[in-house]
Amino acid sequence: MQAISVAIGKAGIQLFAQHIVAAHVIDLLKTLPAPDRSIPVGGRWDIPCNQYETQYEVRDGTFSIALNGGVVQNLDAKCTAVEQDPNDNTIFQCTFVAGAFSVQYNWTENYVRDTYSYLQGIGWVPDRADNISNRFNYAPGFNGLTLKVKFQFKYDAGAGWEMVVQGKPEISTTETSANIPAGSAVLYSGSQCNFGNSASDATVQALQNIDFNGKVGDVVKGVIASIPTSGELGDGIRYDFSSGDDGLKFPAANSIQMGVKGGASYNGTAFSGTTPPALPLPAPLPENDIHHLDMYVSNYEVDALNWAFFKAGRLDTVVNAADLPDPDVLKVKTYVSILPALKPFASFAMQAQISLNSAPTTSFQLVYELTTEVLNTLKLKVSQQVYQLLTGLQGNNYVSKVALETDLSGAGIDSSNFSTIEMAAQSMGMVVGHDIHFTLVIQNFQSEQPQIVFNVKRTDILGNLALGVGPNKTQTMQFGFKNANWTAGFVSSTIPKFDGSSLAMVWGTAGEPRYDNLLAALGATGVPIPIMQGFKFDFTNAELNMEENYVSIKACVEYS
Repeated sequence: MQAISVAIGKAGIQLFAQHIVAAHVIDLLKTLPAPDRSIPVGGRWDIPCNQYETQYEVRDGTFSIALNGGVVQNLDAKCTAVEQDPNDNTIFQCTFVAGAFSVQYNWTENYVRDTYSYLQGIGWVPDRADNISNRFNYAPGFNGLTLKVKFQFKYDAGAGWEMVVQGKPEISTTETSANIPAGSAVLYSGSQCNFGNSASDATVQALQNIDFNGKVGDVVKGVIASIPTSGELGDGIRYDFSSGDDGLKFPAANSIQMGVKGGASYNGTAFSGTTPPALPLPAPLPENDIHHLDMYVSNYEVDALNWAFFKAGRLDTVVNAADLPDPDVLKVKTYVSILPALKPFASFAMQAQISLNSAPTTSFQLVYELTTEVLNTLKLKVSQQVYQLLTGLQGNNYVSKVALETDLSGAGIDSSNFSTIEMAAQSMGMVVGHDIHFTLVIQNFQSEQPQIVFNVKRTDILGNLALGVGPNKTQTMQFGFKNANWTAGFVSSTIPKFDGSSLAMVWGTAGEPRYDNLLAALGATGVPIPIMQGFKFDFTNAELNMEENYVSIKACVEYS
């Protein structure tokens, strides 16, 4: 099953790589410790001396240098490229380039200094041997650095969504400046030219020994692992954002496709719709497309939300007379003149109780909406007389051509205009069906209060699709409900020999407005969309379109 499918293009890959991987690598480089390093120096050599009576030499094999406490300084790296491995599209490589930087070390040199004195007639003779230890600050400089880090985006059934750093980074440095301390005896060894390479090797070793998979990987893992939490709506409602049927695919360079299972659970019980969907994957986004991703969302996700609200009782409510702008709507006395059987209860009010027989369900089909935009279009296509007749139907919504044509005929519009009007008004829509239990309870404060029961069938068209922030800081696909029609049928009454059909109108004045509010809350909650922590959809500029079997969302993503 996959109720959501996603395609990420070049722009999206660059964005995610820069903020998920590159940003953390750069932060790590700024505080990079360099490893301790020992540098042996061979040979025996003179240490120049201005005294004619004394001469110093470094004893062969005793000179060593210890570098410790190293810290890389001023390494300001930038990610200059994110590319897929031409031999394996599942592997991505971030290339980082840095300008001049240095490494600050503590330099400790140890050697044995042999002192010779000159005796007249004899020559130079050994005088004494001293163990010398000198400490300096040492800051080798580098003119530049290139570092390449590889990572892989994958899904593991046990671990979930992951981004794993692959192997050790590739590193190269350029034009090292040795900057050997001025007081060091090594300056007189004749081999100081090798120290630049030693410092460079030490720095490269420092970079290669960084546990990118651990240090960066742990941070990245946390970001990627946040995808499931973006489906947490709270109050026991949770969407499943694990891998769907198609899993993760890399169809071409700079393109990722993935299927997401979707569907919801309420307090641990999973929603199981009649037909689990298998959405197709969106086509790879072209490289020049500025959108970061294209996402398909099945109506299964909306059905799951409807079901969760149904299970939680969030589509049930009661309405009392005092709740209405006109309390008489729920006063029995209002209806006594047309329904004499109610006369014994004329002094009482009724309470309207609304509950669902089953969760609302959705389906895709052609719908007809006479919006302001549609009427503006028709104004140029039909006669002025027909247009004026149409204005009385403005705002109406229809889920069948027959219903539309019935209203057009009722408005006095000739059938020769039907085709033009239908073509302008039709679109693909997600239609929602509701099966509602509506009960009027007469509040006479007896142990068994009289009840009048109706069954309400209501049909809506989902509209006003948008992205926004839902409960629990989730990012959701939100929507509204445009009512197409409703019918309230009398079912039964505990009042003997009472036919309450005439009270069906009460649904329109007492039940319908309150149920509208419940649906508005459901639509404002919306269907959660999978996304990683720290990222936010560009709500304003997202393109949402109703397709034949899903909602298509083209969007850019921002990093906050």
